[in-house]
This record gives sequence, C-alpha cells and structure tokens, in this order.
Amino acid sequence: MVDDYEMNLMVAKNLMKVYDFIPDLVESGREAITRTEEKVYDIIFMDHMMPDLDGIETLDIIKEKGYLGPKTRVVALTANAIAGAKEYYISKGFDDYLTKPIDAEALEEMLLKYIPKKKILKKAISDVKNNKSLTSNDDERQALIKIFVSTIDESAKKLEEYRSTSDIKNYTIKVHGLKSTARLIGEMSISKKAEALEKAGNAGDWDYINKHHDELIQEYLSIRNTYEGNNKAKKQFEKSDLKDALYSIIEMANVCDYTSTEMVLNTLDEYDIPEDIYEGIKEIRELLNKLDYEAVARAATSMLNR
Repeated sequence: MVDDYEMNLMVAKNLMKVYDFIPDLVESGREAITRTEEKVYDIIFMDHMMPDLDGIETLDIIKEKGYLGPKTRVVALTANAIAGAKEYYISKGFDDYLTKPIDAEALEEMLLKYIPKKKILKKAISDVKNNKSLTSNDDERQALIKIFVSTIDESAKKLEEYRSTSDIKNYTIKVHGLKSTARLIGEMSISKKAEALEKAGNAGDWDYINKHHDELIQEYLSIRNTYEGNNKAKKQFEKSDLKDALYSIIEMANVCDYTSTEMVLNTLDEYDIPEDIYEGIKEIRELLNKLDYEAVARAATSMLNR
C-alpha cells in the first residue's frame, strides 16, 4: 500500500486486518520501488498524487527495472472519482483503480478479484461485513483524529512554502491529500475548500489560490484547538502496568499475534508515560509494523530488564 498520507495507510491497514493479513505500508514512490525490488507482491495499491514521484512515474520505474512480478496486479488509488478514470489508469499501465477514502466493500471486491484463488479461504466473509467501517469505531476514529491533528502544523507550513515558491504541482498534490484526509474524520468544510483549491491548482489559477488559501489555512489551524480540547486525561502511569503490558507483548509476539500485540500497545497510549519509556514503546511499535516479532520480543524483554 503506497500513499504519502499516514491516515490513508492506517485506514487501509485496519480494513485489511479484518482478513487476517497486514499490508506492507510505504509513504513514497521511491520506497515503493525499493520494496518491489526486495519482494514480489500479488497486489500493489498505488496512490496517484504523491510528491517527488507520483504513482504513474513510480509504476513506470518499477516496470522499467523489471521489479514487477509476472502476476502482480497494480491498483491506482485516487481521491477523484471521475468518469473515464478506470480507462485512464489502465492506459497508464495500472490494472484497476480504487477511490479514496477506501470503501470496505470496494476493497473486498478488489482483493477477491486479484488475490490468487489458492490464497483465499472462503470463511467468515459474511461475519465481518458489519465490522469493516473504520470511522464507525470510535477508538479508531480518535486514532485518525490524533494523526490528523499531529500533522496540521507541518502540513500548513508545506502549503505556505509551496505557495510562496509558486510550486503549483506540489501545492496541488498537498491540498488533494488534505481533501481526502479531512473527509475521513468528517471535516467536510475543510475538505471542500481543499478540493476547490486543488481544482484551481490543476487549472493553474493562482488568482483563486492566493484569494482563498488563507481562508483554508485559518480554518485548518483552528480545528486543532477543538480536538485538543476534547482529549481525554491520561491515566496515571504505574510501573506495574508497564510490566504487565510487556509480559503480554512478549507472549503475543512469540506466537506472531499482530492484532493482540497492537491492542496491548494501544492500551499504553492511555497512560501518561515518561519520555524514556515512551521511546521504547515507540520502537516496539515500529518493529511490530515491520512484522519482526523476534525483535519485538527482544525489545520488550530489554525494557523489562532495565
């Protein structure tokens, strides 16, 4: 799954968790090229609008270098649902396309269509139909909001930078991404303003951008206070809580149970954890995301022994 916005990657990961597998997640075209050199995939979901190398340029390089498996299917991701989109992406070398924010039913259809039949177990599909809407789950939505708020300052700074340097290509890519991520958490006003600026960027209309840019930025920055004001108070941290959590992480990692290990890590987010311990938990989470269960167990054991 290739997308330059962490929120979109999180949505994809949580939707796919329903089917008991964890996708490799990368945030740039260049990282996607490296991954395809290292591993042959059944299916690659590739965002179109990315800075540096966009999805089309990335796919061209992967094909040119011969990194694409003979049976690999590449699906374009786009926040623009327009007539003729499928034909356009197929003409650019993709096998199909999927709109963002990703719809659970559409994702399932795409997976069933392109994953080799021998890898599909026909079980419990009907049982999970009602559990795949990420944003209906309050804990997951709060996690999305946390990511969204944490990126506001940097994202706003980038938009200002692209406008001041007249970099219309990257400005348009950035508001395109904001349009999609704001929609994920229900901030439709910001999403609509970003969409209008994206259209202006595609049309090369700097007059419209200069006239309406500040309006978007002001609203974008202002919602941070709204969400930060609603944050729940952190629980008081006790060493016994950490000890119990680490033992659970080691136990779950030893049986390669991603979901349970992640759940334990998520419970630790509810505590006011000292900085040095927080860095250790962060390292464990990064190792888990790489599916390196042995390293997860080692890191947790090391923390226990401090």
